[in-house]
Amino acid sequence: MPNRVAGRVLLLLAIAAAFAFGAQTQAFLVTDSPSYLDPARAWAQGRGLTEPSGVPLQGRLPAYPLVLGLVIRWLGEGLTAFTLLNVTLLVAGVLFVRQGLRLLLPDGGPWVDLVSAVSLLYPPVLTTTAFVLQETLIGCLLAAFFWAATAALLRPSTGRGLLAGLTLGLACLAKVTAAPLAIPLAAALARVPKPQARRALISLFGLAACLLPWAVRNQQLVGRFAFSNNNGGVAVLGGTVSNELDWNDFPEMREALVRWAAGEKMRHTIPDRFFYRVALERIRQDPWRWLRLVAGRALRFALPNRGYFAMVGATRTGTLGPFYLAGVVVQALLFGACLRVGWLVLRRRVALVWAVAPTIVLVHWAVYALSFATPRYNVSFGPLLWACLLLALWHAGRPSPTPKGGYD
Repeated sequence: MPNRVAGRVLLLLAIAAAFAFGAQTQAFLVTDSPSYLDPARAWAQGRGLTEPSGVPLQGRLPAYPLVLGLVIRWLGEGLTAFTLLNVTLLVAGVLFVRQGLRLLLPDGGPWVDLVSAVSLLYPPVLTTTAFVLQETLIGCLLAAFFWAATAALLRPSTGRGLLAGLTLGLACLAKVTAAPLAIPLAAALARVPKPQARRALISLFGLAACLLPWAVRNQQLVGRFAFSNNNGGVAVLGGTVSNELDWNDFPEMREALVRWAAGEKMRHTIPDRFFYRVALERIRQDPWRWLRLVAGRALRFALPNRGYFAMVGATRTGTLGPFYLAGVVVQALLFGACLRVGWLVLRRRVALVWAVAPTIVLVHWAVYALSFATPRYNVSFGPLLWACLLLALWHAGRPSPTPKGGYD
């Protein structure tokens, strides 16, 4: 077993290596990057979160554009600065996960530090910081939620329940896929350690405190009371068509727009909301084909992300080189550990609080499989997947792994 000092030294070396990668790497601008950078520039220039046309931002949620805007305002638009921003977010996320694991495994400090170091330098996750994309911010906020929810379940209190709701709300302002987590969070807080609905209501209040200002802003500026971005319907519709298409323009979307303009806009004032209805119609017409697409997305989501290596010419997508196959094996172990921990909770072999990490991963896995998935999306949960691996191994090697508190 590594000693405490060695574990901390390894973690510090990993943090230094991550920042060294960020300091020598300019961020890549990809197809999605302008949708974050344009409103970030507008905000940094004092014009608020707006699209290039000047209309209020509605295609993206505000969290990442605001963070990018702060960097632009303070440091300018240096591509290395964007990479260092993402590295900072990744390091913060790993440290949040570390704190949550230390609550679950109070005598596992050296192992927690070791796993934290490995999760920080895991290539599919670290290299994603070299893109102007929001996955590292999402990961940081979900990691903060993991830590806050774990603390709230282990040592229930009004403040901790409120903090769990607030951190979940911040994650929702980065990507709406975090919103379904409100249900298991409230249910768990209402049950552990004894039934008490007040704790659940407090967490939901914290969630609402984050989301309501954005929803009110949308009502005032774009005419809809909602906190979600305006592209969920097209993602679900595209997910009924194919797992390989141009998401900005495909025939089924154009046909739906024709129907909307011909009269459906009287009932659905926003096209994206009408896309949900069209998607449901397509699912009812051929549910088995849709389920095959869902299965394909579930598999795709679990694969290692190699976008950076493709950009620098170290690999080619569609090929099965030895390093990529090794990554597939590692990903299978990580997702398998996640399922294993979830199964242990269902069998009541461990405390309910152990379900926080696998629930975050599995809820997102399901949401992406039902709409659209790419291996890039799973990097947001990289540190949490490694946390699940440690929890699964800890249970396998300890006769009584259940921590104090948080019993179901």
